[in-house]
Amino acid sequence: MSICDFLFSADLCVPNVEQSLSAFINKLGLPQPGPAAFVKYPNENWDVVFALVNKAFAAAPTRLEIIGPLLDEPRGGRRIFDDQAPRRWRTHATVVATPDIDALAERVRSKGLRAWLQPRAEEVPFDKLWVGAVPGDIADYQPSADFGFRFEFIPSNSSAFAPKLFETPTDTPRPGEAGFRRIRHRAFLVADIDATLRGLAENFGWEPAGPVHDEPARGYRYADMSANHAHGAGLRLVQPTNPDAAVAADLATQGPGPYAITISVFDLEATAADLAARGTPFTRLKAGRSEPAAIIPDLPALGVPVALVPDS
Repeated sequence: MSICDFLFSADLCVPNVEQSLSAFINKLGLPQPGPAAFVKYPNENWDVVFALVNKAFAAAPTRLEIIGPLLDEPRGGRRIFDDQAPRRWRTHATVVATPDIDALAERVRSKGLRAWLQPRAEEVPFDKLWVGAVPGDIADYQPSADFGFRFEFIPSNSSAFAPKLFETPTDTPRPGEAGFRRIRHRAFLVADIDATLRGLAENFGWEPAGPVHDEPARGYRYADMSANHAHGAGLRLVQPTNPDAAVAADLATQGPGPYAITISVFDLEATAADLAARGTPFTRLKAGRSEPAAIIPDLPALGVPVALVPDS
């Protein structure tokens, strides 16, 4: 069994939550979030929208988390955001639903890794394991323990999840229909994918789901980390291999860290037509050795690169 059931969220940490959300809704067709999706955490200084890419939550349990500093005060969210400068793409945390947080916390403790097992409180009624942080201050982060992923592990059996989210959904094909099915991956750029895989295995017992794939036409190698529930999003590692590829330029200018969010759509051609109708510019990528064909919207206002792929 993997230490990961699925990613609780694919997050983008942005300076302006409303601007990013507006771009997702108006330019990509994200469903309008309901009132309960908008949450403010004054103690942690975060302004958050937990958006569903598909209203069928059980079929798409990983949320799109658009998060930014609530107040311009040098604490909590503002510190975490500012500490990642000058990166354009930032994260508040890689939030992983884990089936046994106590065992994972003990493993982290036994290896002497820098971490904080935050006890449940009124604001959040379950424990959280923050890797790389010190007790009482998640903004005091060092990447040596988790290689820059800023892991936040939360228990899958907590109130954050309904049991139905762990049941395999029945997917009905919807040809000719625009719209999102689910978030597939949250990618991280890494300089050395083999070293990162060894580190994740050693520190957390987290293994990849399969071999490393080479995509020479796109100029990178990638590996998907194991997850127990494939209908949720997984963590993907991406290492550039061609210095002339766009992904290599991204690593050179941004450094290792959070990268693209891949979302599957009901019908790729219907989605392309919908984007064109919205006036959203995009480029197309042909299918590679293992990668499907993709649409890449050209929308810096999103706050993160996004890839749209056929549902599978």
